[in-house]
Amino acid sequence: MQSSSTIQDPATITPTQAPSTASGVASVQTTTRAPTPAAEKRKAKQVQVTIVTRLNFDPELAPFYLMVVEAKVYLYTKASGTTYNLDLSEQNVQNIDGKFAVVYNVRGASCDEVIAFVEAVSKGADVIERSTVKCDDHERIVFHASINSF
Repeated sequence: MQSSSTIQDPATITPTQAPSTASGVASVQTTTRAPTPAAEKRKAKQVQVTIVTRLNFDPELAPFYLMVVEAKVYLYTKASGTTYNLDLSEQNVQNIDGKFAVVYNVRGASCDEVIAFVEAVSKGADVIERSTVKCDDHERIVFHASINSF
């Protein structure tokens, strides 16, 4: 996930094709940016993002709920000019405390960039109850909605 505020040499941007999914989730056009040496040092081996929604978990509705979460991510990336490379993450739908949740495992990502991205996406999405980011062995609550905000 790359912030649009970073000036990037266009020669280092390589287009990639987002994978199509059997679940019917719309694919997102993504780009991969060449990392800077400083960014390489800050990358975690794996970053785990957990997004817990306000939606009650229902296995039959899970594919639709997943589309809602993915749409929130897509709309944020489109509006902000950031990138979200689906090739570098795996997602897993979970039931967390009776709520629909998505856990993303992102490989080779900058923890700081992921935290900033998740915080921005979560603040702009009324369906999200809380988001946490775990970088290597450190977990951080990035966003927690107040009960009265919905």
